[in-house]
Amino acid sequence: RPSARVALRYSYDDLWALQIAPHRKDFIYQRLVFVWYAALQRLGVDVDLIPPGAELDGYRLVIAPTAHLIDAAEVTGLDAFARTGGAVITGVRSGAKRPDNAFTDETLPGVLRALVGATVVHWGALPDAVRFGLAEETPGLSADGAGLWVEALEPLPGARALATYHDGPWAGMAAATEHQIGNGRALYVGWYPTLAQAEALLRRILTLQEVPFDESLPPGLVVSRRGPYTILLNFTDQPLTATVAGEHHVIAGRDVVVRRTIA
Repeated sequence: RPSARVALRYSYDDLWALQIAPHRKDFIYQRLVFVWYAALQRLGVDVDLIPPGAELDGYRLVIAPTAHLIDAAEVTGLDAFARTGGAVITGVRSGAKRPDNAFTDETLPGVLRALVGATVVHWGALPDAVRFGLAEETPGLSADGAGLWVEALEPLPGARALATYHDGPWAGMAAATEHQIGNGRALYVGWYPTLAQAEALLRRILTLQEVPFDESLPPGLVVSRRGPYTILLNFTDQPLTATVAGEHHVIAGRDVVVRRTIA
């Protein structure tokens, strides 16, 4: 059976709410979730899709690309998860609404503010051709800049900026933050990330959370683990090569390789 250390929050309430009021034609909930799912696949990390409020025991990282509709009870669970060593990643438009789909009257990100350690000072949608430059400490996070939907953040005490806006009207303001909370951490990503940006951030967090991952796998190759078995599946017509767990593999087109780890 699979035993994922990473969970990806998927909410049908968020899906429906953002379909009703996307505020931008290309702000599509499924695509935002898939960015993070695809980044985990590129790193060979198994992931569970979980509903809001799910039990978090056994996970090291929980990703909520946008927790658009969220209540205090779920935040309490995420807070406890972080304090005992877990990591939480959330992002744009989180905490904007209550579970009844009414906008919060709290400063954004609403009930998530204390957990992520930041307030949203400015927010808005950008035209397709406009992207704000980023300055960061995590290699690859600034690639492509910030676009589609952007938020300027103000870190609260105990939090720090992981990335800042390099240009545009919010130059110098935080674009992503990290909050050390208990033995864990909570991160807020203040723009709609690209696949490369999500992968760059995951490399850093997975390392900190001691979740094994592989170097970027070639497109079309999926790596999954089941107990002592590593399964490599090639979904392309051409042979693919990859180094997984220190071992070099060649997987023929539309083929599968299964390897058993010897303890």
